[in-house]
Amino acid sequence: RAAMWPWGKDKVPKVPFNANLGEALRLANVDGAIVRGLEGATKTLRDEAKGIAAADAKTGAARGTRVSRVLLIANDGSKRFYRDVEALLAHHRDRLLVVIVEADEMTLGEAAFGDEALARALLITRKATVASTLLALVPSGE
Repeated sequence: RAAMWPWGKDKVPKVPFNANLGEALRLANVDGAIVRGLEGATKTLRDEAKGIAAADAKTGAARGTRVSRVLLIANDGSKRFYRDVEALLAHHRDRLLVVIVEADEMTLGEAAFGDEALARALLITRKATVASTLLALVPSGE
């Protein structure tokens, strides 16, 4: 685990980029299970949180903590970018896992979307895709 930036409070997993992750990202894009960019991720998580709160109010039940979304971030962001990621994590800590991928925005973008695409942040949104993405982070043979 590592801080996202030198003055960061939160420690998050830091993993190398690998071919399995690249394939998982490509498939996630085909499945429509990726939200590209930090602004898109913020909007998606905010909208989902409103829906969850409405459902909880209707049923009278509160949800427990469980990771249902993964935000993969490149390691070439600015201090402001990482501060914004930390703020997003603070608001959605109960269901969001942030992972730093040892790759730049070009590597992440091309893996998910093809040639010359850039993506500094990728939100993985569907349960099965979240699971396959997390499995792709495990080194082969483990």
